[in-house]
Amino acid sequence: MTGLRWLTLTMVAVLVGLGTWQLARLQWKREVIATMESRLHLPAVDVASLGAGEDWDYRPAKASGQFLHRSSFFLLSIGINGQGGYQILTPMALADGRFLLVNRGWIPYDRRAEAAFFQPSGTVMVGGILRRPHHAWNQPANDPERNDWYGIDLEAMARQAGIREFSSLVLEADATPNPGLYPVGGQTRLSLPNNHLGYALTWYGLALALLVIHRLVATAKPAAA
Repeated sequence: MTGLRWLTLTMVAVLVGLGTWQLARLQWKREVIATMESRLHLPAVDVASLGAGEDWDYRPAKASGQFLHRSSFFLLSIGINGQGGYQILTPMALADGRFLLVNRGWIPYDRRAEAAFFQPSGTVMVGGILRRPHHAWNQPANDPERNDWYGIDLEAMARQAGIREFSSLVLEADATPNPGLYPVGGQTRLSLPNNHLGYALTWYGLALALLVIHRLVATAKPAAA
């Protein structure tokens, strides 16, 4: 029974650890949501006025510059409407010499060949929301040769575009209609799931159930021969 006891205690420790980790994630997610909600109510800031390295994730913003359409990237994405396609990410040359990556919006798969028709020329003004790129641990590897991207990699994209570097934040365009309907802006996801409390309770519940089962097994009388 000693071996079973130690195995049970080890598993309980793991389950409790997972529950505690989820509680930490719960607090982190609450802070993210609070920050997002507070910043979304701020007036739009001009990207040109932001200093390098300033963290204004979820801040409404506007930028003026010229798009480098030949260096656009296609980010595979599910649109707000639930349909598969791409988000077109295009470098914008700002007046001060910096480069900003702009997520201009979503197009369906079958419109990729027509992307050249959705290219405004000259100096343009874009409004939207600044986002800090995030990488999911389970996302597929990007394929720069085919220009298929599963996640935003600012360093790799800068190399492919032949520029020194991008600003650390991406401007996700708002829902202002574009000529020709595409790309469709306003793709920023502003509803963040927060299920960490439920996950924590699940892990703690499993730990408690395991202790109860172990107790029942330990106190059970051997069956009569």
